[in-house]
Amino acid sequence: TENPRKNGNGSTSLEQKVKATEAHDHAEQPPPDGIFMNHPIYYRSPAKLQSFHSTAHCIGDNFMKEEAWKSKSCQFQNLCFDTISHDFVVFASPEQLQL
Repeated sequence: TENPRKNGNGSTSLEQKVKATEAHDHAEQPPPDGIFMNHPIYYRSPAKLQSFHSTAHCIGDNFMKEEAWKSKSCQFQNLCFDTISHDFVVFASPEQLQL
């Protein structure tokens, strides 16, 4: 990657820093294992990670089983996509597995 050039007062312009950062970021990224909604997907084996689990936080439940989905909103973190089954996968934490 090119080093950003200094402008007349000895500092580097923000645009030059952004371009240098983007070039550096793209240079170190391996090719993605897949694409989802135009975003790269990378496989990381859970066995190689020290602590990896999904989390979900939901609000707005009306406790009526058939209609709950209409009023509930959930935020998921570490929601994985199985590229073979084409389905989402949630990983339980050690605490959840003990329940």
